[in-house]
Amino acid sequence: MINSMQFLYLVASYLFGNILTAYIVTKWRHNVDIRDEGSGNPGARNMGRVYGKGYFIATFLGDAIKGAIVVSIAKYLFGDSTFVMLALLAVLLGHIYPIVFKGKGGKGISTFIGGLIAFDYLIALTLVAVFIIFYLIFKGFTKPGLITIACLPVCMILYSYSIVTTILSALIIVLILYVNRE
Repeated sequence: MINSMQFLYLVASYLFGNILTAYIVTKWRHNVDIRDEGSGNPGARNMGRVYGKGYFIATFLGDAIKGAIVVSIAKYLFGDSTFVMLALLAVLLGHIYPIVFKGKGGKGISTFIGGLIAFDYLIALTLVAVFIIFYLIFKGFTKPGLITIACLPVCMILYSYSIVTTILSALIIVLILYVNRE
């Protein structure tokens, strides 16, 4: 059971997730809404397609740092890996379904990556190795990336996380795969 401080932290994490780097950058630099350009998705990939590599990198880093901040603070304040994974889920839900943007946010990959690195860098490194293997097989980013993300619960078990934390990681994966199903 979570206490009132943890509940408030989860709400704050969700709201922090509502800050969409792509939206802020395009409003600031071009006075346009990225959701009206390219694929309409306010994420790093669409930013790269519409504005180039530098915008992709800026958006990726901004959204990844958002996930890392939420996870790092949760680790510091609460220490419990299950709660930290719940905080990652909250920031992802805020990024993917932001109330500020009527539920139309990004796909969560960058935020997930940043949060995962902050959660456990060894799991992140393991998944990078898995990605490289699948990248060499498929010669692309999307399919290897989604397969790699789906391997997270296996890594959670291999690195001895609790069953509850592992199930939460699986729920996060289902969410990300659902959002990225096209």
